Formats: sequence, structure tokens, C-alpha cells
Amino acid sequence: MLKDWAKNKRLESYVVTAIPVGHLLYVGFNVVTPDETFVGSVVVSIERSTLATTVVYESNEPMVDYVVDGEGWHCLLMESCVVEIGPGAKPTVMKNLPTGLYRMAGIGKRRVAICGDDGQVLTYEATKLKRLSVTTGPKSDGVEDLRAIAFDGSEIYVVGGYGTLSAGATKLVPRWGKENPFTVPNGRSIVFSVYASKTEIVAGGDHGIVAASPKGSTSWKHLTGLPNDVKVFAIVEFKGKMFVSTEENGFYLRSGTKLKRQKGEAGGYRMEANADVLASSCGSFVYLFDGKAWTRLRLNPNPKKLVEKIKLDF
Repeated sequence: MLKDWAKNKRLESYVVTAIPVGHLLYVGFNVVTPDETFVGSVVVSIERSTLATTVVYESNEPMVDYVVDGEGWHCLLMESCVVEIGPGAKPTVMKNLPTGLYRMAGIGKRRVAICGDDGQVLTYEATKLKRLSVTTGPKSDGVEDLRAIAFDGSEIYVVGGYGTLSAGATKLVPRWGKENPFTVPNGRSIVFSVYASKTEIVAGGDHGIVAASPKGSTSWKHLTGLPNDVKVFAIVEFKGKMFVSTEENGFYLRSGTKLKRQKGEAGGYRMEANADVLASSCGSFVYLFDGKAWTRLRLNPNPKKLVEKIKLDF
């Protein structure tokens, strides 16, 4: 497919997510026409030091989300199926996937949890899906869409229209006490992002709301410093510091209960990090931060130049 795309110079890429693993950067992206008609999807691995690129997987189906572990096990959430690729193995495809799935997270060796519309939460392992039940509590006015998911090594955390839920083995329940921390005067903030650190759960939504809760507690504390008209798209820890990204490419550093905007506009709708680098995804670009400086990469639907380093735009 990539060879065919090379003939059309008007095609564009939209990065789904970029995940640093060791010295590699794995990137999943969709390819569209200028009017955003879908064309295909690709996963590539990039050697960060040389930008040497290898195609991991190509598809004619839209990619919704993507995870990869440290052993090179890949799991792709596609529009109608889950694709699993083990190290050195051929892809395994599980079809007949429920509709409306949105985001997934790794939850252990070759297992993922997936969330989506209408309160759907499922786990996937070895081509089998298991559905978790969802309890939203007495104040909920119905099952709502779930927008992000995280795992802390023992519990699954899911966020969406009703704030934050945590899961045991088979059931999700509200993770707050008497008051939902994402309540706003005209209802509830929609929560778009969640991050599970070693000591706390941090979630962010629209209305500029970011709140943190210690592990094992149902109390929440709001973090300040964001405009009240922005959406929080991603939260990540990197080199012992927590970063938050918002719409309009805002990039904030947490200090205690305050968030301070950083120089530049590299905040993306997805952020992932390992010990060496933070990767922020936005449009056709992946911004890499090593703790001191930024690098900007552009993903291209062209096999002759799949990735290129370009000048920073800030």
C-alpha cells in the first residue's frame, strides 16, 4: 500500500500515538486525503538516533488505538477488529469487534483493556474478549461514553462522562466519595485523560479541570493553573516530573498542586514516555523531548521518506 500512496503527494498522515521503547519509537498513524477521506493505516518502528524506519504493519482499515510492550508485542485496535503481532510472528486478527471502542491500555503480559461508548469496558487476551460490568453510582443519570483508560499494575482506571472509575477483576465502580470532583455548575466535566502514577491517579477534562487522588483514597484535590475553557488531552510522567497537555498544543509542568505553562507549543492529544524521551503526538507530527530540548518529526505516507526531522514550529 505504501508504494501506491507514494504516487499521491497530497495524502496526509494523522498520528494515533507514538510510543518510545528503548532506543526505538513506535508510531501508529492513519493516512487520509486532503478532505479527510480515509486511505489506510500503518505502524512503523523508528530508530531514534538515525531515523531508520521499518514498517511493522499496514492495513486498509482505520486504526483507533495502538499499544506495544518492551518485548515487541504489538496490539492494534482497528475499526472492526483487534490485530495482535508477537515478536517475529505473523499478525493474528480477532474479528467481530463491538462498535464504538475508543482507547486501550496494556494491563499485563500480552493483555489489554479497552473502553468506549455506552460504558463499554473489555479486556482482550489471546483473541478473546471479556466484558466488565460498569456501576456508575446513584448520582449517574445513565451509562455514558468512556474516553481514556490507564493501568497501575493492579487496577484499571477509566474516565469519561461521569468522572473516574476504578476496576477490580470484573466490575467498575465510581472512584470518588460524596462529590464527583468533575462536577461543574451546568453538569459534569467530560474527562478525556487519566494517568496512574505510583502514588496517585490524575485525571483531566474540559473546563480546564485536572484533579489528583492518592492511591487507596476516594478524595480528590484540584490542580490549578489552566484556563477554564480548555480540554486536557493527555497526562504523563517523565524523569520524575508530571506534564499535562491541552488543546491548542498547551504544555504544562506540574509543581505541587499548580500547573505552569512551558515554553513552546508541543502539547499533543497523546503523550507517552520512557526513561529517555517523552513523545507528544499532534496531527502529522511527533514532538520528542529529552528533558532539555525538543525534536520535531513528521510522518509521511511515502516509503521513500516515512519520517523526517523538520524545524521546530515554536
